[in-house]
Amino acid sequence: MHDEISMLAVSLSTNALKFYAPATGQYLGECTGHTGSIHEIAFSAPSSLQVICSCSGDGTIRAWDTRSFK
Repeated sequence: MHDEISMLAVSLSTNALKFYAPATGQYLGECTGHTGSIHEIAFSAPSSLQVICSCSGDGTIRAWDTRSFK
């Protein structure tokens, strides 16, 4: 289980989101599913890192559970 207080999310040119612990750089997990470039990502609330949303050039908006990365 990762520290829910601190998480860094990055979007990649592979259309995936990867998550890291900012203090250590430890890889936490990855979300895949978009078929187009990811244009924006945002956590649902600053105090809750359990859900992150992403929008993509494939015309979809996805909500991801950062506990399971699905």
